[in-house]
Amino acid sequence: MNYEELLKKYRQGQTTEEATRRIEEDIEKFEAISVYLEETLEEERTGLEIEEADAKDIRRIKGKVNRKVFCYSFSGAAVLIAIILLINLICSQIFYNPNKGIREIYGGDGQLMLDLSVYTEMHNPGYIVNQAYAEPDWFGKYGLSVTWGRLFTGEEEKAYINLVRGKVKESGNVERSFKGTSIYHAIGTKLGMVIYEGKDDTSMDLAKAELQNQQEHIAALPESAYLAVNITFPEAKTVEEMLKFADQYQDVSIIYNYVESKTGALQMNGFGFERAGIIPDQTEEINQKYPYLWTLGEDMDSGDRAEKWTLHYESMLKYLSERGEFIDMMTDAVSGWSSVDYKEELETVKKEGIHIVGMQIHGKRQDILDIIASGEIDGMDILDVKVSEYSR
Repeated sequence: MNYEELLKKYRQGQTTEEATRRIEEDIEKFEAISVYLEETLEEERTGLEIEEADAKDIRRIKGKVNRKVFCYSFSGAAVLIAIILLINLICSQIFYNPNKGIREIYGGDGQLMLDLSVYTEMHNPGYIVNQAYAEPDWFGKYGLSVTWGRLFTGEEEKAYINLVRGKVKESGNVERSFKGTSIYHAIGTKLGMVIYEGKDDTSMDLAKAELQNQQEHIAALPESAYLAVNITFPEAKTVEEMLKFADQYQDVSIIYNYVESKTGALQMNGFGFERAGIIPDQTEEINQKYPYLWTLGEDMDSGDRAEKWTLHYESMLKYLSERGEFIDMMTDAVSGWSSVDYKEELETVKKEGIHIVGMQIHGKRQDILDIIASGEIDGMDILDVKVSEYSR
C-alpha cells in the first residue's frame, strides 16, 4: 500500500493504531518543515560565499551556482510546499473544521455558531451563545473565541479555546469553557444521576425536606426578589402538559425543559422555551431539513403548539446526530456522548414522545411560592437570586 492509499484510509478512519501514529507524526514533521522553510530558505539561497580571484570568472561561476541553488531550492521547496498544502487540506477534511458548512456573514455567526447554539440549548440550561468565531491555523489547528450569555443576569462569559485536529487543547478548565452542566441539584436527583444514601431517609424524603427548606428561604426574601430555580414534577409531563403549565403561570418565564432520556444515553438534555437566539440566513433550507430548529422569529404560539415544540426538540436531536465531527470534539472535551446517542434518542422520542421531568424557571418571589403551594412539584433548588427582575 502506497502512502496516498494509506492517507485515504486514515481519512476514512480505517487505519491501524500504528499507522495512525505514523501519519500524525508525519503531520507534525511537515508542520516543523514549513516553519523551517520560511525561516531558512532565503538564507540558504543567498548565503553562498566564494573567494574572489578573478572577477569575471567569479561572476560567471556565481551566476551558475546561484541558478542551480535557486532551481534546486525552488524545486525542493515546491514539492515540500505541495505536500504541506496537501496535508493541511487533509487535516481540514478529516478533523472538525468549525468554518466548514454554513458560511460566516456578519462575523462569528458561521458553522461554529450554529453547532454551539444547538448544543448549548440542548445541554446548558440558562445559557445562549452570543458569538462563536474560529481563527484557522495550519494542520487542523483553530483558535476558538466563544461568548455565552446568561439569561438570568444578562452577563456575558468569554472563552478562548485551542482546537488541534479535533481535540480541545487549553490550560484552563475545558468543561467550564464549554459550559459543562453540573448534575448536583434537584434535576440530577430526579434523573437518578445523584443518589443520597441514608439509614432512615430515602431520596424522596430528602427531596421533600429540601423543598420545604427552599420554601422557607424564599419566603424570607424581600417581596421584589427575582429567582432562578429548578423544579421537578412527581410525574413526567408531556409537551401538551408543559404548555398548560406555562399558560397557568404566565408571569413565570420557563427557560428550559429537562427531558428524561429514555435510552439512557444522554443525561442532562432538554430544550429552551423562552430564549433569545439567531436566525441563520439559510432559514428556508434549514427549516426544510430541521423543522422549527430555530424558534426565534417563528410563530410558536399559534396552531398546534405541542407539535411545533416537539418538532423543535426532534430537529435538535437530528441536527446533532448529523454533526459527527463537532460531537466528537465535544465528546473529547466534556460530554462523553456520540452522534449515535442522539440518533437513538431521536428514534425513541418519535416512538414514545417527550417526557419532561422538570424545568428551570425565572420568576418573582411570590410566583415561585405559589407554585410550591400548588403541590404540582416535588423538588426544587435555588440557582440564583436578584434584588428585582430588573437588577443586574
